[in-house]
Amino acid sequence: MKIEQTLKQSGVLSPQLIQSMEVLQMSSAELEEHLAQLALENPVMELSPPGHACDSGGGADDAAHRLRWLEDNDAQNALYHRGDAESGTDPLERAVGRSGFEPDLYSHIAAQLERSGAQSAAKRAALFLAACLDDRGWLPGGTDGLDSESGLSPGELRAGLDLLRSLDPAGVGAAGLGDCLALQLERAGEPEWMSALAREHLEELSRGRFRAAAQKLAVPESEVRRAAGIIQKLDPRPCEDFKRQDAPVFVVPDVFITEEDGELHAAPNGSSVPRLRASRFYLRMLSETEDGEVRAYLEEKFRQYHAAARAVSQRGSTLLACAGRIAERQRGFFLSGEPLVPMAHADIAADLGVHASTVSRAVRGKFLQCRRGVFPLSYFFSRAAGGLGQRSAVELLRAVIASEDRRRPLSDREIAERLSEAGFAVSRRTAAKYRSALGIPDAAARRER
Repeated sequence: MKIEQTLKQSGVLSPQLIQSMEVLQMSSAELEEHLAQLALENPVMELSPPGHACDSGGGADDAAHRLRWLEDNDAQNALYHRGDAESGTDPLERAVGRSGFEPDLYSHIAAQLERSGAQSAAKRAALFLAACLDDRGWLPGGTDGLDSESGLSPGELRAGLDLLRSLDPAGVGAAGLGDCLALQLERAGEPEWMSALAREHLEELSRGRFRAAAQKLAVPESEVRRAAGIIQKLDPRPCEDFKRQDAPVFVVPDVFITEEDGELHAAPNGSSVPRLRASRFYLRMLSETEDGEVRAYLEEKFRQYHAAARAVSQRGSTLLACAGRIAERQRGFFLSGEPLVPMAHADIAADLGVHASTVSRAVRGKFLQCRRGVFPLSYFFSRAAGGLGQRSAVELLRAVIASEDRRRPLSDREIAERLSEAGFAVSRRTAAKYRSALGIPDAAARRER
């Protein structure tokens, strides 16, 4: 048995470095929650709420100056600021006018039922079924199994479903897409065979098999073609306008980018996160106590405080440095609204002499406010596609499809080949993803017959 001694070097991340990396990638909301938890666990830590400055002097005046500049030059929120300045207008009316507090689908149905002359049992059943609709306004399972939940008889549920399906918008309460289209056709007074075509033969219509559908319905093929044109104009999601809107999300920017004499300046938003400070009470206790255990406990807690404070400070300085380099590399965007230039995390990392993962953590979940509005920092980066920006690839794809022969539209593979020829090395799947993101249908649906 031979015993050998070797020297091996390995990197071990210290707890302080791990904490710095974790804090760096936190958004303002996450950091605020993290600091609040630390303050609960560590009595020597105290927090000042966001917006309460601990310092006095020129810093506050400088921040106020930058905020006034942004308010005067922020194009994205100009309408908002102008609306607040209007006089003689009720604030609630302005809010309703801007956001349109429209009733949701359930309220819309309830109002119609209240005005209808239907029997009370049918109204009660229709109102129950309205609460069972999915996000599309459909009832895919019909009334099966709902009698036990509602306390209504199957007959009452069927009557309620018929009443529900007679309400506005046409298509509400449908069992699926075909049924939704058929209900609209029935409301428009179209013949029964056309409703059957929508309910049972959408597959044939989507594949252009008009003759097969005509044979099954015993109607002329020309009528099926005419019906296909009518069906194509119907609304597949008539309840979309009644979707419940999420509450507005208010974004607090982490960094301000301002312009002075043609120069761009990055400044932190000191009110975006709470300020961390040491408790004076426990500092005095540490200096006065003669109890060894108390001293050891407080020293450990103050070490934790200093580590957290350093991590927060490093987060701020790294974020500010990244924002400054972004502003320099995207000068055209910030100064005159020019399109963004392709930029990767590695570009900013090279400017700052750090790893690309550091930049990635620094910009995650952070926001920047400039004269053009508020943007996530990730907005200014683009994934490379053949060495060029993704946005440029998408715009080229749009142009390629716009110039194609409509009688022989390009397949996704052919589109990918065209992009590759132009310097964008993308796969067929990526081309299909870009096309779908633009809302452009596939080649079969684009073909003119």
